[in-house]
Amino acid sequence: MKKIYLMLIATFIMTSVKASLYVITIFGTSYSPATQTVVIGDVVTIQATSTHTLAEVSAATWAANGTTTLSTGFGTKTSNYTFTVSAATQTLYFVCQAHVSMGMKGQIILVAPTGITPNLLVAQDINLWPNPTAKEINFSLAESIGNINTSLISLTGQLIPLAEISQTNASGNKIYTINIPATIAPGVYFLEIKSANEKIYKKIVITN
Repeated sequence: MKKIYLMLIATFIMTSVKASLYVITIFGTSYSPATQTVVIGDVVTIQATSTHTLAEVSAATWAANGTTTLSTGFGTKTSNYTFTVSAATQTLYFVCQAHVSMGMKGQIILVAPTGITPNLLVAQDINLWPNPTAKEINFSLAESIGNINTSLISLTGQLIPLAEISQTNASGNKIYTINIPATIAPGVYFLEIKSANEKIYKKIVITN
């Protein structure tokens, strides 16, 4: 019964953060909104059709109203394109190849919650579980990363230091377990993992 209750709470919280789901629509020969700010973990859908071909372009091509696709981007799309924002997103520039000369273009800008600057959002893929979570957070890192400190950062910038317990597994990685204090309110947070050389941020949902 308790497990079902926790699952229902997790579902409610994930539903309550619908601001993390964005749809950029086609409105005549423009996108609405033309500029969308996002944080890591948000899901974005950009509308596209065969007559409004969507293309990801470089900043220079975007500024010049060009249509040449970015070699490292998603290319061209003739149907809706959906993706999850990562630290590597930074600013994404897109255009309608048929109507960019009429100003049909947009951008998606990665921002950070209060107290986190975008250049600290490191694109490192770490294994973190469970998420959502109620009592503890687990993650693994290479042992060579050295000593770390962990904190939770709320979307308003509140910093909550955490204590972690680590153990080394057979592959040489360290497995960390963090107990979540009962005083932490349910909501969306960023887990900050800080070593001497880098900071890593991962979005996490805390339940009751």
